[in-house]
Amino acid sequence: MRQLDLFRKPAAEVIAFPLWKRRALVVATAKVLWTKQGQAANRYWRSVAKACIADLVAAGIPRREAEGQARELFEAVQGELLWMAIDNAAKDGAG
Repeated sequence: MRQLDLFRKPAAEVIAFPLWKRRALVVATAKVLWTKQGQAANRYWRSVAKACIADLVAAGIPRREAEGQARELFEAVQGELLWMAIDNAAKDGAG
């Protein structure tokens, strides 16, 4: 390996605003999912994920990375749903 070979490697990809850090998206998605169950919830989630993936791909993000971003968004939404459940249980117990 020559010294210049170090500079021929592909550049790293940087996601400036990953989906899971988009708080408004996470909260809004969780609030809608909170009101749905079963297939309705699955359909809604799939539509959100599909739209997010399409937006990222259109912005030049490779599809595989976009799909990974959607999985991370799902985990963030699941976490938000958990906090919503805890908050709801605390309000029910306080009354």
